[in-house]
Amino acid sequence: CAGCAPLKSFTSRKPLEEQLDEETSIDAIMGPTERKLRAADWERRRESLTSGGVAYEGLAEFDSAQKLFDAGQYRAAERAFHALAKSREEKGKGFLNRLGEIFTSKKSDEGTLFGQYGDPIHEDALFMTAECQFAQKHYSYAQDSYGTLLEKYPSSRHLDIVTQRLFYIARYWLGVPEKKSEPESEIQLVNHETDGETDIAIQKVTGSAGWPLLPNILDRTRPVFDTEGRAVQALESIWQHDATGPLADDALMLQATYAQRRKDYIEAARLYQLVREEYPDSPHF
Repeated sequence: CAGCAPLKSFTSRKPLEEQLDEETSIDAIMGPTERKLRAADWERRRESLTSGGVAYEGLAEFDSAQKLFDAGQYRAAERAFHALAKSREEKGKGFLNRLGEIFTSKKSDEGTLFGQYGDPIHEDALFMTAECQFAQKHYSYAQDSYGTLLEKYPSSRHLDIVTQRLFYIARYWLGVPEKKSEPESEIQLVNHETDGETDIAIQKVTGSAGWPLLPNILDRTRPVFDTEGRAVQALESIWQHDATGPLADDALMLQATYAQRRKDYIEAARLYQLVREEYPDSPHF
């Protein structure tokens, strides 16, 4: 009921190609170069507005919230960024739009500020809301907020940082030891020094975090339910939203190793196959 990861192996799985063909649209997907160009374009526009003394709606509120964040007042900054994102979302909606959302679960962007690439103030406010939660080590809330950002902006200008944050959260929840001498993307998942035996280098999660249906009440850094299942969701979000990014193969490999540790060998084999087929140049190959 809580969506625990061990139950995933019993669900039917289709090849990745079929999932992409049936469920995924690439209309709003951009490559890293296009994302950088869009980010540079927004910075130029913002600097031009600021230097020209033009009052761009929402920019002053964003800068005020940013000052709170820079001062380390993360809770106050989180409230300010969240309120700004909410106001930008509702901006321009008419009575019929609001009435329709009461009876449907799907929100409409018609009549709002969102254009072809969305609203940059809204995008930045969503991102900074998640950053405030991450800074407070409220990782479950941060994961949800990063997910909201990627749902609205699949090719967000902040995608590189978002994937790094999600990878850190997944590693923390799965108990993957960090080595300070290595880059973030270089992780030792499996030790093959012993012939015929594989020592998986993931620490076992203990306590309430290791029980999907047992609520976690005291540890604010972990979700209330199913810590490991939420970690797998974070890893999937990385390689699904940024398949060509530097952490995509690491996320897949870590997810495969987690499945191997849980003795879910069918799922582990499927993910290892994806690593081999999609990332032949990966050091994990």
